Amino acid sequence: MSNKGIIILVIIWMLFSLVWFLAGNTVKGIIWLCVGVIAVIIALIRNSK
Repeated sequence: MSNKGIIILVIIWMLFSLVWFLAGNTVKGIIWLCVGVIAVIIALIRNSK
């Protein structure tokens, strides 16, 4: 995945996490945030190899 793709992935995950927080479902917001961070880390590791 290119750097541009990783940035888009981060933005999408942050927006969905924010939507869950604003909707009042804090647990889903935290889960989305954690999964987003994990997905970005995996993408960065794959990109560096």
